[in-house]
Amino acid sequence: METLPVRPISVWVKNRIVKNGSVIISINGGTGTGKTYTGIELGRQYAEDLGTPFSIKDNMDFNFHKLLKKMQLPQNQKPGTVFIFEEVGSFESGASSRGWQSQANKFFFSFMQTSRHRNQILIFTCPHFSFLEKGARSLVHMQMEMAGINHTKRIAYVKPYRIQVNSRTGQFYFKYLRFTYKGKKHKLSRLEVPHPPQDMVDEYEIIKTAFTSALNKTIINAEETKEGHGGKLKETVKDSVMLDRLLSNKVALRFTNKDIARLTGFHINTVSNRDREHREITIKE
Repeated sequence: METLPVRPISVWVKNRIVKNGSVIISINGGTGTGKTYTGIELGRQYAEDLGTPFSIKDNMDFNFHKLLKKMQLPQNQKPGTVFIFEEVGSFESGASSRGWQSQANKFFFSFMQTSRHRNQILIFTCPHFSFLEKGARSLVHMQMEMAGINHTKRIAYVKPYRIQVNSRTGQFYFKYLRFTYKGKKHKLSRLEVPHPPQDMVDEYEIIKTAFTSALNKTIINAEETKEGHGGKLKETVKDSVMLDRLLSNKVALRFTNKDIARLTGFHINTVSNRDREHREITIKE
């Protein structure tokens, strides 16, 4: 197979941004397939090609609301800025509840509304493309399927597909990217993505560990507290972080707003208002 000194998808992404467009890419694969590191490396490459800042701290998150907030940071306003939403199917993002699909739709529509004039890039990972509701899938421009890892060379293999949607039937078509190089036409059926820089990997692992540890602790404490009081939760010191986490996962935990109010110490009206904010994901322009 001929090795090409160009990165066809990087060129495709750059052309969309230059032509006043935006890009949404879905990376799909099971646990251990390398989709997260692939997303990080692609995000790093695109940011480098477009001259925009990119870091794990400011451009990546596991939570809808937090990522939307990061999109509002002053340094993240330039065209071509890349954002990564990690593991769309994760517990914290809400995939464990039916309401998650509605939240996902609002999230992507919010991104599209903003990126329409900012011309930005969103990369998100999830186990299966079908996890997204049809309305959200129709907003995705490219779907990538993880196809293996060469651990010796530290390279992940990806099958990239451009997505076209028939406006009349709603039918999805997945096509390989075609491009011309040295007068010859090529079809990109496999993409080789190197391992991201170690400093980015280290930063990601630290953030992921902190995230999962805090989440697990919150859920365990909430379950034990509820079970230990026969379903009645005693009042505790007010904790805004716990409030947000419990609201994000209240369907899976089968908590009511009244349960959460008792557990966190907040007034029921405060909890209800915060719950409404969680469900109404919008970006203030």
